[in-house]
Amino acid sequence: MPWKTAIFCVKTCRNPNNPGDTVNGSSEAFYHGWPTLLACLAAHGAGLPLPPGVTEATDVFPSALRHRVALQGCFEWLSGIGRAGLSLHDLDQQGRVTALIEALRDHRDSVAACALTLDGLLARLQLPPAEAQQLAVLFTQHLGLTAATLPLIHFL
Repeated sequence: MPWKTAIFCVKTCRNPNNPGDTVNGSSEAFYHGWPTLLACLAAHGAGLPLPPGVTEATDVFPSALRHRVALQGCFEWLSGIGRAGLSLHDLDQQGRVTALIEALRDHRDSVAACALTLDGLLARLQLPPAEAQQLAVLFTQHLGLTAATLPLIHFL
């Protein structure tokens, strides 16, 4: 796989600085682009020429980018929230918050590297206001947060 193909894969991850749209659904690439690229590099990346001082193919991508796109995959748990019939106010949908928290725990290094707070999490998502407020309430309850500006890493 040439590097231009790998770079194209990262571009399909969507601009990681744009928030994920939970209502209208972000693209498949938004949630799965980075893991797909990692799988491609693991399967086909042997022999790719690496820049001097780089030992792993994934290290050619800036650390900040790697962490942001890793977090994007966690947000899939909220996909569809805000559409008719899908609300975090419904008990049967609140398990998505627990799953999101578990996904963030699995990516603690990215949570720490991005200095993710509850406010920062909400900024990375496009949720209707009532859903954003409910997510904040549920996060506060599940993690025992005392302020939305505190780093989440200390509560995971």
